[in-house]
Amino acid sequence: MQLDVHQTKLLRWVEAKEPVLGIFFNMSELDPMIHGGFIEKRPVPRQKGQLVLTEAGKAALQAAH
Repeated sequence: MQLDVHQTKLLRWVEAKEPVLGIFFNMSELDPMIHGGFIEKRPVPRQKGQLVLTEAGKAALQAAH
């Protein structure tokens, strides 16, 4: 899959474990990446949850370099 600039930026932010919801990204931008298998949403007790890169997300980010 060819990633656009915004998708690449999103994957880099998730890789760096930065908060991605809010100013830069919203759920309409995150959902396709989650459903596409690039990002995994892991529940964290008493928090909003944590997004992590999957192997497919890491490979896509490497291909974007």
